[in-house]
Amino acid sequence: CALPIFSSRLGNRVRQKEGLAYGIRSFFNSEALDNSSRFQVMASCNPTKVANVDKAVFEELKLLIEKGIDPKEFSESQKALLAQWKIERSSDSRIAGILAENLSAKRDMDFYRKLEKQVETLTPQQVVDAFKKHIDPDKMITIWAGDFKKAK
Repeated sequence: CALPIFSSRLGNRVRQKEGLAYGIRSFFNSEALDNSSRFQVMASCNPTKVANVDKAVFEELKLLIEKGIDPKEFSESQKALLAQWKIERSSDSRIAGILAENLSAKRDMDFYRKLEKQVETLTPQQVVDAFKKHIDPDKMITIWAGDFKKAK
């Protein structure tokens, strides 16, 4: 599932405000039958800008942890995530994937109804607290890929 709060922050700062990247997004993924999960940030940019993109991303991560989430920003992100899930369920292929995953995980569609209710009742502070608990920017791995020879 995406973290719309962080994706919009990154887009606003890194792409719109500073013009450092062509595109940027973040997402969180966890599997039904696996206790591991991952949080990723991906950006495409000119190789000469990669260090600046990296710096801005980590600054935004730390700002989220230190200053929290504005209630309006949270509400918009919450609505966007719920709308995204609804749209996904309108796709036959996605529904087939959900049903297959449910069979493996031994759950039914009520799981998603309950999950949506939980998301609807979340507070900005609960999200920040969970982010702080599970994501430590100082332990994140950064991978740069590209043609950096031309950037020099």
